[in-house]
Amino acid sequence: MTPKDFFYHPTLCPIPWNGVYIEPDGRVNTCAVAQESLGNIKDTPIQDILTGKVNRSIKLHQINKQKPKNCHYCYRVDDLSQDVSTSQSNRSWYKKMCAESVHTGLFDSVDNFKLEILDLRWRNTCNLACSYCSPNLSSRWAQEMQSYPLMPADDQIEQTKAWIYDQLSNIKHVYLAGGEPLLIKDNLDLLERVQQVNPGIDLRVNTNLINIDTPVYRKILEFPKVKWTVSVENIKDKFYYTRYPGDWAKFESNLDQLISTGADVNFNMTWSLLGAPDILDCIQYFLDRGFHENMFVVNVLDDPFYLDVRNLSNEFLDGMRNRIQQLMSSTNPSYWLHKSLGAMYNFSKQSFSKKDPARSLLFFSGLDMRRNLDFSKTFSDTYLDLINQTT
Repeated sequence: MTPKDFFYHPTLCPIPWNGVYIEPDGRVNTCAVAQESLGNIKDTPIQDILTGKVNRSIKLHQINKQKPKNCHYCYRVDDLSQDVSTSQSNRSWYKKMCAESVHTGLFDSVDNFKLEILDLRWRNTCNLACSYCSPNLSSRWAQEMQSYPLMPADDQIEQTKAWIYDQLSNIKHVYLAGGEPLLIKDNLDLLERVQQVNPGIDLRVNTNLINIDTPVYRKILEFPKVKWTVSVENIKDKFYYTRYPGDWAKFESNLDQLISTGADVNFNMTWSLLGAPDILDCIQYFLDRGFHENMFVVNVLDDPFYLDVRNLSNEFLDGMRNRIQQLMSSTNPSYWLHKSLGAMYNFSKQSFSKKDPARSLLFFSGLDMRRNLDFSKTFSDTYLDLINQTT
């Protein structure tokens, strides 16, 4: 395969040949937006999963210029569909990163695999229970709900680590998420080993930034190429509710401290009922503080369905779309903020068969009861719209 064939190939993505995404519960996918699981390290060794039947099928479809279901998310973005509801494509991003591997013939056969991209979420350890999260990705959620997902045994994790550690010299990119990656002790061991054999890697960290007094944080600052993805979509009392029990003052202080190190930062925002339309206030707040338009990426949430913004009334959504358009008109179309706002606008106009405002209210009622919160006061406009639809 020539570099030209690689870049202009309509379906090929390098990740099935050189990447791995591992969930806290042991599930293995090609990447974070993949539509199907390749296997689980609780049942099968990681190396057998990555060279197994499911991943080989994905590769075969791609080589034959067919679009496997697994990769539907990115194809929609790359095809520039009018109804596209996301602003980013893992496929296009990884194709740029992995271009030099074309010369090795890596992508010429479904039999090939060489680990170069790591997306690791070893455990669900987390200090927050974000309202749209779950026990699988947050230990605080698990404790609150007394619902503890079946995680891989320590020996299964160690076997996976051993296989990955043997190939660290080949790694080009490591993405650490969670849970909260700054609190996951396994990340410190990984980073210390990477620093010894491959210190120039591209490192990306997705953090809630509430606790930076950790060995993992200090170790990350020693790496020369780090992209910090900071999760936030509300401010002040709304921040506390959404990212419970996040301390807004501490978040701002830690953000200032991180920026003072010269860090490369962007904001990762989740748009749900808890940010409709408040996420626009959050974006404006950071713009007013001088943050660049290319530092904002918004992910629209459609699962669980009862937190989908389309549970709001048509009148409410119309008003919100007007605000989105107003903000879009003042942004540069070349930057991520404009693209994200466009994705939000398109998403809000899509049909929604699962609309159930009563179910949304039931969720917030349970949340308020367990956490001593008040959704009706913190998000009063959203609450009133939902309640009006049920009376």
